[in-house]
Amino acid sequence: MTEALDIGLEIKVLRERLKLSSKDLAAKVGLSQSQMSRLEKGQRRIDTTILHKISEALGVDPSFFFRDIHSAEAPTEANPASSTIQPTLRFDQIGKLVRSERRKRHLSVDELAQKVGRTKAYMAAFEEGKHALEPELANKLVKALKVTPNFFVEAQQEMLKALESQVARLDQALAEAHRGTDSGGDNDRQRSIPLLGFLSESQPFLFDQKGHPVKEPEDFLVVPGFQDSEAFAITVAGDAMEASSGPSFREGDIIVFTPATIPRSRDLALLRLKDDTLVFRKIFFETDASVRLQPLNIDHASRSVARSEIISFFSVALHVGRS
Repeated sequence: MTEALDIGLEIKVLRERLKLSSKDLAAKVGLSQSQMSRLEKGQRRIDTTILHKISEALGVDPSFFFRDIHSAEAPTEANPASSTIQPTLRFDQIGKLVRSERRKRHLSVDELAQKVGRTKAYMAAFEEGKHALEPELANKLVKALKVTPNFFVEAQQEMLKALESQVARLDQALAEAHRGTDSGGDNDRQRSIPLLGFLSESQPFLFDQKGHPVKEPEDFLVVPGFQDSEAFAITVAGDAMEASSGPSFREGDIIVFTPATIPRSRDLALLRLKDDTLVFRKIFFETDASVRLQPLNIDHASRSVARSEIISFFSVALHVGRS
């Protein structure tokens, strides 16, 4: 079930990146929409025939879905995120890029092969992802395709960025898939809250489509009666929010944040800034265009930021205390 769950999650992400509905993909591989939905949720096993059809429909090799299964520890109830998928840049992605540029210039495989001093068979195999991009070949391709010298470097950076975003979503989906346990119905459900580690105000985060931070959870918190499925927890770093009286958040304290409540002026909130960093402060809406970020520790200076620099707010839901 774990193997099918991981593959199902990857299928869903790849399908969405191709802007393909589950109904359309199901039709392509001969399944019903409900069967495809169960497959993506890990509730249906995937045989080799169906996997081959799905791989063909999504434009990947079937081995793509098994690249980490043997190298990663299998997930357990105690460590549900232990089979975190790592980003890998495959040769076929570069090959497809070269094929696309070749076709834009109305070159045949044979013509390109002659320009770069390789055989037609070699270049055909290269475009299929069967050969790595060697430095010598890269230089010749740059000249033959008349692209910028940094073309392949920039392309790989873009691909890695897309893969890292996919990895973050898959990691989050794995965590979501393991959240909560049923003990007799919806009223008895307890949801586990992913603990994303220490809050570093200089380290950018990755965010999902909803704008929520995503990161491989270090642990999970279970709070009886707390059922916010979008909540996440972060450990306080530093002493900027430590005070001698009133609310005080010491280093090592754990705070649960939620996007469900919109903070008001003088509330405590976690802010996502345009550079994708997260800042925890007491906020003051000084004007419609400016927000003052006030530390609780008087030894730390406040600062004002333009409202346009803030992408979103997360309100404090729980102060759990020392980790």
